[in-house]
Amino acid sequence: MMGGISFDNIPEGAMDRPALMTVAIGARQIGEEAARLLLRRIKSPEGSLESIILRPKLIIRSSCRAGPAVQ
Repeated sequence: MMGGISFDNIPEGAMDRPALMTVAIGARQIGEEAARLLLRRIKSPEGSLESIILRPKLIIRSSCRAGPAVQ
């Protein structure tokens, strides 16, 4: 398989052959931001809507013909 990609950097993606390139966003970071938003909403239910954009990390692996894992 060539050109494969996975999401959230699950360990199985690195075990595939070729290893799958992945887009990673840390579950911990998502949880922390969700908790912050929830606490602000509880404190101010009528407050304006908020959007949070988390910066993903691209982990290039051999499925994109880049060779061994580059992080």
